[in-house]
Amino acid sequence: MTNSDVENLISSLTEEESAFIDVFVFSNEVYDAVISQLNIDHDDFLYHDLVKGMLERRTKDFLVFAIWNNLSKKQLKHLDEFISQKSSAQVSISKDELLMEFALLYPKLMKKIYKDLSGFFQDFIDNFNRILAS
Repeated sequence: MTNSDVENLISSLTEEESAFIDVFVFSNEVYDAVISQLNIDHDDFLYHDLVKGMLERRTKDFLVFAIWNNLSKKQLKHLDEFISQKSSAQVSISKDELLMEFALLYPKLMKKIYKDLSGFFQDFIDNFNRILAS
């Protein structure tokens, strides 16, 4: 694939596809920043990838739990409607993914979740390093 092919591919992305790539790149940078603060051998690529996978799963679980716990009654009602509409159109999408997609419709909710997420990452770093030290 040439540079021209890559440029054509990038220029043909929809706004939604471009936003997805931005989020993917950003999240990888966040995971790498968290992992860089762990007391692990960063030359051990297998262990590094295993820890990154664990961090990704725990982050997703945290996001789902935090979103669910911060929904208002009005948002819960809207969520039911949203899931009904989306799940019939996108059969293969999980309920967790639908919940995260739904939360993006509420910027104030996401602002709170992202604030809580920074605490989650700090706790992850502290707990991981404490466990390794013991």
